[in-house]
Amino acid sequence: MQKIDTKKYIWNEDLTLVYKTLQHIREKGITDLRQYLQENPNILYIMAGGVKLLSVNLEALKLFKATNKGQFFSRINKHFNSDALDIFVEELCAIWDNRDGFCSEVKFTTLDGKEMEAIISYEIPDNPEEFANVTVTIFDISDIKEILKKKKILGIPVSSSMIEIYIFDEELLKFTYANKAACANLEYTLEELKTLTPLDIKPNITPEDFFELTNPLSNKHKGRSFLSTVHQRKNQTTYPVDIHIKSVSCANRNSFIAIAIDKTPYDLLYGIA
Repeated sequence: MQKIDTKKYIWNEDLTLVYKTLQHIREKGITDLRQYLQENPNILYIMAGGVKLLSVNLEALKLFKATNKGQFFSRINKHFNSDALDIFVEELCAIWDNRDGFCSEVKFTTLDGKEMEAIISYEIPDNPEEFANVTVTIFDISDIKEILKKKKILGIPVSSSMIEIYIFDEELLKFTYANKAACANLEYTLEELKTLTPLDIKPNITPEDFFELTNPLSNKHKGRSFLSTVHQRKNQTTYPVDIHIKSVSCANRNSFIAIAIDKTPYDLLYGIA
C-alpha cells in the first residue's frame, strides 16, 4: 500500500480587518452578503488584501517548496489559483453565518510551479479578539487524488467526477465538508449534508459496524480503514462505492476524511447494476 502523507501543515493569519468589515456591512442593514459582494467587488478585494499572514510552520514551508519564511511570505499570492476569490467568498459567508468552522477544497501552486490540491480548514472564532490570530490547517490531498486517478477498476480509469471527498467530525459524526462530486452524486447541497452523518447515506451499515470500522483510527490516529458498500442519494436510490477512511485534524478538531470511489461505470459496463 502506498503511503499517504498526513503531516500537519499550518499557518496563522490575522482576519481582524475581515471581521470588522463584515460587521460594518451588517450594520448597514445588509442581509444577503453574497449578493452584496457581487455588487461591490471592491469590498471583496479590500478584505482579501487585508488578510495578514502571521506565521507558517516548517512542514508548510516544505510543502510549498519554500526555503524560508521570508520567501514564503513574499510570494504568498502566487500560491493561490484562479478560484481563490470564489473560495474566499465562501469563507466570508461562513463567518457571516456564524458557523463553527470553515473547510474547503483548494488548489495551490508550489514555488517550483507544481499544482497541489488540498483541504484548508479552521475554527471560526467566538469573539472578535480571536480573529487576530486564526490557525489554518492544510491537508494535502494531492497524493490521494493521484493514487485514485491512477487506480483502475478492471481497466476503467477513475475520473475526478467519481472521487467523493468527505470530512466528518469524530465525536458528532456530522459532515463538515463534502466536495462537489459528493454533493452531485448524492444530490444534496453541502448545507443539507452538514445536517447528516455517514450513517444517513449508508443504509447497509449499522452504527455498530461503523464504530468497529472507525474506532481503531480514532484511538491510534494512523492507518486507514476500507469498506465496500452503497451510498444512498436524496431520492433514496443507491450506487456502489469503495471507501477509504483516515483520522485527521480539521479545524483543530479530531475528524475523519473519507475518500469514496463511485463504482457505477464499472457495474454498468459489466451488467451488475
